[in-house]
Amino acid sequence: PENVTLNLKNKIQSGRWSHVNFNQSNDLVNLPVFNMWMEHGVKPTDGKYAYMVLPGIDSPDSLSTYEVNMIQILSNTAQIQAVAHNNLDIVQAIFYAPGELNYGNVTLKAETPCVVMIKKANTSEPEILVSDPTQKKELIVGTDIKLTLN
Repeated sequence: PENVTLNLKNKIQSGRWSHVNFNQSNDLVNLPVFNMWMEHGVKPTDGKYAYMVLPGIDSPDSLSTYEVNMIQILSNTAQIQAVAHNNLDIVQAIFYAPGELNYGNVTLKAETPCVVMIKKANTSEPEILVSDPTQKKELIVGTDIKLTLN
C-alpha cells in the first residue's frame, strides 16, 4: 500500500531442511528459492511497514487493474496486526497480546495471543477459525476469543 524498495533474488540455493525444522532430513538439497525483502536500516526502533502478496498477478497490467482498496489494514501495531478483504468479508488478525479489534459491526476480543480468521464477518453467522501459533493451547471460541456483533 506504500511505495517501498524491494530486493529480489530467485535462484538455486543449497541447504538442509533440518536447519528449518529439527525433525526434517539432514540431506543437502538444491532447489529454486524465491527471496524478497526490504531493508529496515540499522537497529530500527518502532519501525513499521506493510505489504501485500497478490496471487495471480503476472504482469504490470494485471497489477494496475487489481482493486487494492478491497484490502483494508485494520491494525499494524506491536499488539495486533489485522487486515480485512472487504469484498470477501474476511478478517485475519494476529494478536500478540490480549486485545480488541473492531471491524464494521464486529468487535473481536482475544484473551490470549492467537491467530484468528473470520469468514462472513459482517453477517449474522460469522465463521471463526482460531489457532495458537505455539501449538501449546487448545483455544476456545467464546472463552479465549470472543466475537460481538454490534
